[in-house]
Amino acid sequence: MAADTTMEHLIGRIEMFEGRDLQISPLSGGHMNGVFLVGVGDERFAVRVPGQASEILEMDRAAERYNAGAAAETGVSPRILDYLDDANVMVLEFVEGAIPTIEDVQSLEQVQRMVTSIRRLHDGRRYINDFDMLARARHWLQACQQRGFPVPDGALARLGQVEEIARVLRSGTEPTVPCHNDLAPYNFIDDGQQLWIIDFEFSGNNDPCYDLGGIASEAELDDALTSALCASYFGETTPRLLARMKLHAAIANFGWMLFCSIQAELIPDPGFWEGATAYWTTVLEVLDSKELPQLMQDAAD
Repeated sequence: MAADTTMEHLIGRIEMFEGRDLQISPLSGGHMNGVFLVGVGDERFAVRVPGQASEILEMDRAAERYNAGAAAETGVSPRILDYLDDANVMVLEFVEGAIPTIEDVQSLEQVQRMVTSIRRLHDGRRYINDFDMLARARHWLQACQQRGFPVPDGALARLGQVEEIARVLRSGTEPTVPCHNDLAPYNFIDDGQQLWIIDFEFSGNNDPCYDLGGIASEAELDDALTSALCASYFGETTPRLLARMKLHAAIANFGWMLFCSIQAELIPDPGFWEGATAYWTTVLEVLDSKELPQLMQDAAD
C-alpha cells in the first residue's frame, strides 16, 4: 500500500478509532482478507480489511454488510460496530475463543453444536440477496480464462456435468433460508459455550442442504456423522436429503476449486493451488462415482 494508506492509517480513519491510541496486530484465519485485532485501552475489536482478490471475485460488500447485520441479530455472529464505507472496512465485536480444527468437529457432540448454531442462523431474518454458487463458478472460470490463470486439468470439460447436477437440484428446490454458504471449521469460533459463525462474504438465501453439505465436506465428516448432521437438523435422515447435501457439496467444491485457482495467482502461497487440486479431487469423486445416477434420482424425488 502507498504510504498514506497503510493499515494503521486506514483503520485510524474509522470514526470510532479516530484520534485514539490503537494497538493493531494481525489475526490468523483470513483466507482472502486482512483480519486484525485492534486494542483501544482495555477494549478489543476485530477489523476486516478486503484483500486484493475482491475485485476479480466481484464480492458484493453491500450484501455482506446487510447479511452480517441480520446474522448478528440471531446471536450467533458478532455485531458490526462501525464501517468505513469507501474501503469496506468492517469493525466487529471481538469474540474470545478458539477456531476449531477439522478434527475438533468430528464428533457427534460437535456436530450437534454446529447444527444448533446453523439452525439459529437459518431461522433469522432473510438476507438481501440469493446465492448461486454455479453462477459464481461460471464467472470465476471466465475470469481465469480471460487472465490466463491455470485451473486443474479437466475442469472446463466437466462443467456440463456440474450444470446437470445443479439442474436436478433446482428441480426439487427446498424453501430457501438465510445461508452462510462458506461453512468450514475456520468460520466458527468456539467460546466454550456456543459456536459463533463468522465471515459472511458469500452469504445469501439458499437451500439449507447447501450449508449442511458444505460443512460435512469441509469437516470431512464420515457417513455416520453426515447422517447425524442431517438428522439433527431436519429431524430425519432420508436418501433425498443426504443426496441433496452431497450434490450441493460437489457444486460448492467446484466453485471453491476456481476460487483457489484465482487466489493462487494473486497470493504467493502454494497452499491455494494445493487447495484447488484438492477441491477438484472431491468433485471428481462425485462425478466419477457409480452412485451418481442414484444420487441424482434421490435428490429430485
